[in-house]
Amino acid sequence: MSKREILVVGGGTGNHTTLSGLKNEDCNLSAVVAMTDDGGSSGRLRDELGQLPPGDIRRCLMALAEDSPSGQVMRRLFDYRFSSGNGLSGHNFGNLFLTALTEVTGSAISAIEEASRILGIQGQVLPVTLTKSTLVATLENGKEISGEAAIDLRRENLEVSIDYIRLQPKAYVYPPALEAIERAEVIVLGPGDIYTSVLPNLLVEDVAEAINASRAVKIHICNLMTKPGESDGFKASTFVKALLSYLGTDAPLDYLIFNNRPFPQRLLERYAQERQYPVELDLEECGSVVREVVACPVLAAGVYLRHDPNALAQAIMEIVARPREMSPPPPPPPPAGGGGGGGGRTCVATATGSAGASPARRHGGGADVRGHRTRCAAPAQTGLPCRLACTAGTSQAQCAVLPRGMPAPSARTGAARPPLPKCRARLGSAARTPSACYSRSMCLPKCRPRLGSAAPPPV
Repeated sequence: MSKREILVVGGGTGNHTTLSGLKNEDCNLSAVVAMTDDGGSSGRLRDELGQLPPGDIRRCLMALAEDSPSGQVMRRLFDYRFSSGNGLSGHNFGNLFLTALTEVTGSAISAIEEASRILGIQGQVLPVTLTKSTLVATLENGKEISGEAAIDLRRENLEVSIDYIRLQPKAYVYPPALEAIERAEVIVLGPGDIYTSVLPNLLVEDVAEAINASRAVKIHICNLMTKPGESDGFKASTFVKALLSYLGTDAPLDYLIFNNRPFPQRLLERYAQERQYPVELDLEECGSVVREVVACPVLAAGVYLRHDPNALAQAIMEIVARPREMSPPPPPPPPAGGGGGGGGRTCVATATGSAGASPARRHGGGADVRGHRTRCAAPAQTGLPCRLACTAGTSQAQCAVLPRGMPAPSARTGAARPPLPKCRARLGSAARTPSACYSRSMCLPKCRPRLGSAAPPPV
């Protein structure tokens, strides 16, 4: 039997965990890595030398390094951080090594290839883009935060949620990363910080479209804990809804891997002091956004709450070993106008969902639908990432697909938002108004070239 092609998509920390376990399995591994890190050692090298941030690439290379004595030494060396020295303090040796290799070989890609050979990695590590872009988050109050580190480490206005994120300037996919997506039989998304590690990959031109078009089995590894200012109040389904929103599809993912091993109480108390809480498994909501939830013990014992790489690999490979049922192709856009208990090592299915439209509400839950991205239904705008907004009409809900950044209809009319069931992700007979993008200038960058003069007038 030929080895299965498994692709892991995310940032440095999450990919490192997944790759560390999977490298010992019988599969062909590839990793696509976000390139928006601008903090710490990576940020300094990016700013001072104008190179792509090496940190997340470095962590993936470390995860895939050979397990020989020399490989173990190289992993320790790549992870070594200088604690003193003028200009050296805070820098990571692996980051400096990749930066020097880039200068010597003439390109970041050549540097990654040489480092892969030196470390004897088992697999392939690919940057999602070679474009030097900055991650920008717009909060629900309209304020913008520029830079992954600033978003990741913000300490003010944590009660104000992230509305959406974008890349400035637009980033173009690195072609081999696109080829890896097309070649993959299994695509693993996450774990990792949803807005700063996982979703930035989907903002790169053509990446979301390629994942949607792929018939690979799509798996999301759910985070163990929420993160203040980024995923407060998120449940398991909320993470999946965020992924589907930025993928621009209503088609459910194939699998969600969720930890069902109990957390040590002393660690929960410590994490609670930092406003981090366990992610709740909401099976009913998961049913509309993922075909099957796989709950199994994937928590690593230790002083921190982390995923166990080997347990994750086992869960993924159990899914891979199932009969080859590739995901169906994504459905066409709609027409215009219209935590279980712990236990054994075997992962078990705890819920099965059916294909269908995901609820049109904000990722964090409730009736607020701002931030939900779907596809504009009008022919001139098929495939554009927009968001659904609803208002209460005299007799029934009125819904319209709005560009990102446009206030919801309720903000313009003063009408109260209707209860959640009245909002629909797919505009059908319940919608009294046609879907419309209101202003070309208000759309995300990828909307603009496709709108043109055909954009319909405001509802």
